[in-house]
Amino acid sequence: MADRTMSEGHKAVIAAGRIEAAAVRNYLEAPESPRPKRGRRVGLEALADEPGLPAVEAGLIEHAASYGARKDIAYGTWRKSGVSAALLGRSDITRGS
Repeated sequence: MADRTMSEGHKAVIAAGRIEAAAVRNYLEAPESPRPKRGRRVGLEALADEPGLPAVEAGLIEHAASYGARKDIAYGTWRKSGVSAALLGRSDITRGS
């Protein structure tokens, strides 16, 4: 059997995909991370004062458009997932994209 190796370009594409996926996952899981003991669910608005949230949002803004294009995620799907319209606009994701 022939020895299979990945090209450096292929490795770079895989690494970029992992970074994009991590940025999107971190944003979508942010409301669940502080896990209150009881009571109402904590939303992104309640986490706005958390020091890590701006970094999580910045990661989403940077990677959402390329991740969404690669995974064929439409504007409406992002909105249903809880991403605000303002954040999508800053990510250059529009209703027509």
